Amino acid sequence: MVVEEEARDREVASLTQIRALQAQARGAEAHRSELGAEIQLHTLPLLQQIEDMRAQKAELRQTWARTESDWAARLRTLAKDAESLSVQLEARAADVASARKDADAEARRREEVQADVARLQEQLLVEAKMRADLKLQLEDAHDSVRRLTGKLDALASLRAAWSEGNAARGGSASPMPPSRGSPMPHDSNIAAAAALSPGLRERAGMSHGRTQSISSVSSTDSRHPRRGSGADVSSAFSPNGAGSSDHGPTASALSSTKMLSAQITSLRAQLQSALRQKNEYSASLVEMSLELDKLRSGSAQHSDLAAELQELQRRHETALEMLGEKTEQVAELQADIVEIKSAYRQQLQSLL
Repeated sequence: MVVEEEARDREVASLTQIRALQAQARGAEAHRSELGAEIQLHTLPLLQQIEDMRAQKAELRQTWARTESDWAARLRTLAKDAESLSVQLEARAADVASARKDADAEARRREEVQADVARLQEQLLVEAKMRADLKLQLEDAHDSVRRLTGKLDALASLRAAWSEGNAARGGSASPMPPSRGSPMPHDSNIAAAAALSPGLRERAGMSHGRTQSISSVSSTDSRHPRRGSGADVSSAFSPNGAGSSDHGPTASALSSTKMLSAQITSLRAQLQSALRQKNEYSASLVEMSLELDKLRSGSAQHSDLAAELQELQRRHETALEMLGEKTEQVAELQADIVEIKSAYRQQLQSLL
């Protein structure tokens, strides 16, 4: 009996323990359910955050890929621009070198042109002096021709007196002076004496003196009788007195007339030569004027070339500045790309 009671007590105690353990198990299960619900409540936002971060990561990767492709395209464009600028700079440098060579050549040509202009100016001054000398010679020739005209007038009066004496003698056998070989010089012939030399002027003065002496002798013989002859003007032209009183002055007048005719012929030849020389100088002056105009136009073209060279140099300097700016932009873009890559890596590491 005692054993049964003890067994019964142990069974009751065991059942009590079992019920207590079952209650503990149910409480643990409820606590586990609560913990599972709490875990789910806390896990869902984390999962949502993870999904959001994954979406952000994918979006960042896409954005970075687009940015990287854009930067790469810009870098390629900048590299192409830099290459094209380098080519343009080389071409501009070649153009500048060629322009400098052309400028040097043009400077040499300008110096040659200036030398030619100075030479032409000197020639023009020489021609002006020669024209002034020719003008002075023409004036001297006019004076000489006027003097020769006076001499010829004196000879004409002498011839008229001699003819009157022959007429008074009534057709004596005295020889007649030859007729004048050349007519009286007119104004056109006077203007023709352009280059009378000093020797001719001296000879003309000597002839003028001889003519004046002849005229004075003739006038003295025609007005006054000779000493010791006792004859009048008509007896001076008698057949016996013609050879002694009129033969010497007539021969001298004839020789003076021939000399004057020769001088007039020489003056005409010198005038023709002076006129030809004047025409040549005029033609040369026209040619030099045309050449001077051409040289002036060439100088204007040279100034245009100098302005073009300055413009090319300015463009070259501008292109160098642009190339420097593009190089700085490329360096800045490369630095930005490096910084963006490092920031992206840091962000990925922080996310992971």
